[in-house]
Amino acid sequence: MQPNTHRLFILLLTGMILIPMSCGRAELSQEELAVFENAQALYADRKFDDAREILEPLSERYEDSTEVAVLLARIYFFTREFQKSESTLRRLTGEHESPYALMWLGRVVASDPKRQEEAAEIFRTILREDPENHAAHYYLGRCLESQGKIQEALLSYQRALAVEYQLSKIHLHMGTVLQGLKMEERASRHFKRVEQLNLYPEDIAWTKKNGISAESDPRKTRD
Repeated sequence: MQPNTHRLFILLLTGMILIPMSCGRAELSQEELAVFENAQALYADRKFDDAREILEPLSERYEDSTEVAVLLARIYFFTREFQKSESTLRRLTGEHESPYALMWLGRVVASDPKRQEEAAEIFRTILREDPENHAAHYYLGRCLESQGKIQEALLSYQRALAVEYQLSKIHLHMGTVLQGLKMEERASRHFKRVEQLNLYPEDIAWTKKNGISAESDPRKTRD
């Protein structure tokens, strides 16, 4: 994969870009489209409250717009209004079965430690339709790892890497899981790959502290 494509996927996985969708945008007037694009720009700059303020009225007028609803649900997600985010996405997935909306629904559900299996099933639903969806494999692995299903999580991470070998976060989780299994040599290869990719300074700091021996796990504070 080319560097620019890889960066684009990283942004998708961490949730800082919006995938263009055919459903919804065509309904907007030129003025409303400008409002939506402004909300996108504010979201990308992590100005979530400002984005929400201008997007909520648009969402009320266009309840069936996939793009508007997903962006608003993502804003709710990052401002930790998980119930609002989930209700927005469930309405949308119930009507359109949008794989992108399902992906975000899974992430919202997974934010609750008690609902990991429910979230895992959402990611499995995506994978039944799109077996090469590396983001779904990655998030499924996160859910399985959180439930202590280490071998299953490892398999999900391996499947994600089979599609997108460059993904730093998968290497970080693979290394940590393998280290927990006392497979130090294999873990070391994944940690080394994190350092080679050099995408997240906190990930590199984690690998240099040998993962399990660190006092705090950076995976708990990032997507």
